[in-house]
Amino acid sequence: IMKKRILSLLLIVLVVLGSVSAGLVSAADTIVNALSDTGKGTSTDPYIISDYESFKTYLLTDKSYSSKTYFKFTADIAVPADESLTGNYTLGNAEIDGAGHTVSGIKLSNAPLYKSVSGSAVRRLNFKDCSAVYSDTAIENCAFFADEISKNSFVTSCRFDNVNVTVSDRENANVATVAVNNAGYITNCVVKSGTLS
Repeated sequence: IMKKRILSLLLIVLVVLGSVSAGLVSAADTIVNALSDTGKGTSTDPYIISDYESFKTYLLTDKSYSSKTYFKFTADIAVPADESLTGNYTLGNAEIDGAGHTVSGIKLSNAPLYKSVSGSAVRRLNFKDCSAVYSDTAIENCAFFADEISKNSFVTSCRFDNVNVTVSDRENANVATVAVNNAGYITNCVVKSGTLS
């Protein structure tokens, strides 16, 4: 009887220890996953863009990063239909790897997504079903992505699918999908099925 009790107690201890260790492993996994989901903005641990909120927080801002800051998309991003973006954001010292993901549903009024892209690289990021409408006749440069890309910046292997730029009836507008003023490098990009009108 004593041996059976000791065996039963040992089994109980083993089951409890197994549950505790499984719980600890699960908690450790959760912490590691949470940390890896956000990133640190370095080349080896970029900030992760996984949903609309992280896209808005990191890349739809009016600040330039003081040192080179890295971002990586891990999912397609759909801008909510009721979300109004002001555009004219600043993109400075940013290295963005879209990893082939797509941002859709951006709607801009009288402004490009970025006023300026400086010291930055945007690679493998796609835009779909987006628009920029310019009704203000005083605005001469009318673009979807950027008004200006500086000489030390790159937009590479990006795709613009059904991205439309609409300008009110006038002759003095400079209209573009990617950028009106480009002193940088726009390479291997595809503009498909959008309109400039």
